[in-house]
Amino acid sequence: MKKIYKIKKFIALSKEEKRILFLPYYYGKLFRRRFGNFGKKSYIDKPIIISNPQYISIGNHVGIWKNARIECIDVWKGQRLNPEIIIGDGCMFGQGLHMAAGSKIVIENNVVISSYVLISTIAHSYNVVDIHPLYASLECKDIYIGNNTLIGAGVKIMPGVRIGKGCVIGANAVVTREIPDYCIAVGIPATITKKYNHETNAWEDIKDDCMI
Repeated sequence: MKKIYKIKKFIALSKEEKRILFLPYYYGKLFRRRFGNFGKKSYIDKPIIISNPQYISIGNHVGIWKNARIECIDVWKGQRLNPEIIIGDGCMFGQGLHMAAGSKIVIENNVVISSYVLISTIAHSYNVVDIHPLYASLECKDIYIGNNTLIGAGVKIMPGVRIGKGCVIGANAVVTREIPDYCIAVGIPATITKKYNHETNAWEDIKDDCMI
């Protein structure tokens, strides 16, 4: 009876729901040999581009939605770089993700990243002004995002940023500096507005985030 119920339930699914159901199986087989690691029941749905996937390690139960652009740049105009992207278990990414790694990006477990987020370790140097910007050398700084953090839609995470665990980054924020554990940050540039107090089990307002 259970088997019949499961068959009926599957038949009742829409075409899109069936496609989503089979994503981990299809993309798991497609990507597993190309990536440094590609975990069980993980998928990347219809990416725009994935460059140098041998530098990318993805954990189990990771979902990356449509139109992702994931780039590991190991050589730029003769400059040697050391890209690496490590994504932990249970992470979910909305559509339009753009990740650019010339150094290390580490995303820990159970992180949720909403649509159209940029995460880049790369900045074009502007020390030499009389050349085309794309021919300037690259400056790369590692990025880290801790467990159970939520990144809102349209957020930009800039080179060298460290975001702690249990954080919330508001939509369209531009994160240019470290965000400690259990903080809410919003705005351009992102500033900390609340911090979770484990003694009172409540978010508390922060009047001056320089005091954290």
